[in-house]
Amino acid sequence: MPLQNRSPASSKLGKIAGLIDFPIQRVHLELTNACNFDCSFCPKTIMSRKPGMMDTALAKSVIDDLARNNITEKVTFHIMGEPMLHPDFFFIVKHVRERGLRAGVTTNGSFLSTETAGMLRELEVDQVNISLQTPDENSFETRRAKGMTYEKYRRGILDAIQVLRSNGGKAVIKIHFLVTKFNKSVKEAVGRLDIIDDTRALRRVFSEWARLFHQMPGIAGEVSEKKVLDALAGISINRWNVLEVAPGIHLETYLLNSWGNTFGKGGRNMVESRFGYCPALTDHFGILWNGDMVLCCKDFDGKTRVGNVRESSVADLLNSDVVLSVVEGFKKCRVVHPRCRVCLGGKNYFSALSNQMGSIFFFRLMKWFFYNQKRLY
Repeated sequence: MPLQNRSPASSKLGKIAGLIDFPIQRVHLELTNACNFDCSFCPKTIMSRKPGMMDTALAKSVIDDLARNNITEKVTFHIMGEPMLHPDFFFIVKHVRERGLRAGVTTNGSFLSTETAGMLRELEVDQVNISLQTPDENSFETRRAKGMTYEKYRRGILDAIQVLRSNGGKAVIKIHFLVTKFNKSVKEAVGRLDIIDDTRALRRVFSEWARLFHQMPGIAGEVSEKKVLDALAGISINRWNVLEVAPGIHLETYLLNSWGNTFGKGGRNMVESRFGYCPALTDHFGILWNGDMVLCCKDFDGKTRVGNVRESSVADLLNSDVVLSVVEGFKKCRVVHPRCRVCLGGKNYFSALSNQMGSIFFFRLMKWFFYNQKRLY
């Protein structure tokens, strides 16, 4: 696919260009917040935003703005909702690629098939994140996927991966599995949820899925299955695992989380944070289906809205007082935005202190240790 040349970062980016290195890693573009699943661990049930679809013309305009000013390396279709529900999904993906940007898709996997994967492959999508989360028939029930059996779901995902990766396919595949060992308060809030609860279960699930990929025509025999399985026998649930088990196919652990302290107490009576760190804005931000720009991919309800791309350019919004103060604050490990203070806070003083110190410890000091990204073959 012929790509348009991209110019260097524009001087129009203004003051924010002195605080953030452009292009940033990614911009999350929410094509819709509607979803055909109703997962018990998703904040869809408490989201106050009305469901809707982004106008295709608006999506194109935002993509043009991002490319013209060299704001991001990649546009990834993700925040809330299932992006493949959008009637012009493939057309919008094509526009991203034509503008010289990388394209990423985060999907629940329900629309993946040989046909849709073939279209993604033809468009040269760079990365497909599959929120599998529930790796077996019993846990799949928590998805409340009307009209879809687990076997149909699983078969569609496997068929799609084979198309995307076999015989020289280049798309990076990341399959997310929900780890439910931690955050007991969230488990209490969403109901009983035991999916991957210990290291033994993690090793078993990852090994089962790795075997499936090593049986695929066009993938089988490329690398040593035994070497991969031996390596999986030594992994731990206490790491953020991103493990390449076959060429371009990664299994990733995804922690059950509170979505910024919205499950449970829902931000009420929280001990708010005053210090801490978050990489939001320095490596990503989001644009909701209605054009609202938000600070973070976790902001499912638009609580960090800084403006709307229908009314202002992305560059102007990045130079708003709100954005500049948030970025400058996090550089000094200060939490400025009211919503960020809840997100990094806790249900009591001890948990708030732990979360604040933990955010600095993880993101600025020890992410390299906990982030276990490896090729296992």
